[in-house]
Amino acid sequence: MNAQRMTIERIQDLADRHGGELSHWPVAEACATRVLLATSAEARAILVRANRLDRVLSTARGHSVTNNLRERLLAGAPVGGWRELLVSLWPFGPVWRPAAALFGLALIGVTLGSSEMAKLVVPASVNAALSEEIRIVALSATDVLGDSNQWHE
Repeated sequence: MNAQRMTIERIQDLADRHGGELSHWPVAEACATRVLLATSAEARAILVRANRLDRVLSTARGHSVTNNLRERLLAGAPVGGWRELLVSLWPFGPVWRPAAALFGLALIGVTLGSSEMAKLVVPASVNAALSEEIRIVALSATDVLGDSNQWHE
């Protein structure tokens, strides 16, 4: 990139990406920026701000967050979203326990319902009686509503 094409916006972008130290920039763009710095107060102000930010960030790198501070921050954080909704619906502790119990019971129900045990539990006479009731309801609905072929006309 040559000096004619270097813009203030491009300098701002490079300063945001690489910081205020021109030695950290790509060589061609650093050279073009040096030319523009000689004539532009705005370009110099961008680099001053970027250098100031670099100094602040370099001093912050030495600090580490302790577990105690992290726990205090998390404890003081407002509860919101799904967590608040779940606590209001189930204030008795972790929700996964009753959910796991319900899932287990549903799995047992599906397994028993689809197995041969279902035939042993429900006698054939009950199945026949239910089938007869369904047939009677269907016939009475036909009497009330008329023939289903008439609905399409």
